[in-house]
Amino acid sequence: MRRVAQNKTLKIDAGADYFFCVRLLDLGGDPIGLTGCSARLMLKREYDSSPPLVSLTSGEGGGITFERYGDDSAETDACCVHLTAEQTGMLVDYTVKDTEGEVQPGEGYYDLEIEDADGRVVRAVGGMWIAAVEVTR
Repeated sequence: MRRVAQNKTLKIDAGADYFFCVRLLDLGGDPIGLTGCSARLMLKREYDSSPPLVSLTSGEGGGITFERYGDDSAETDACCVHLTAEQTGMLVDYTVKDTEGEVQPGEGYYDLEIEDADGRVVRAVGGMWIAAVEVTR
């Protein structure tokens, strides 16, 4: 599993469940099987912030699952992330307002890493996240 991470901005609605799936492709464009892999994801305001705002894993109930992508897939080849409404709701700080008194959207950085059974780690996707303000809270 060797590749460069895809850079993607996540646009998230605060207070709503958010889902996305990632597939790794080999040089020929074919999906790479992810059976036996583990994964982890963090969302932070700054890349070096500690602790993260959200931290997910592929452990039991950790928010990341491995699934088959489509009916024709013979094996697990998709890494799927689920941020709960509670988790996305924490991405906007409603006390931070602009000069006109409007709440600012939340924003920061994230990445998703996948580790194979041999311990090799690939950053599958990463970049910025932006969380739109929730009105109905």
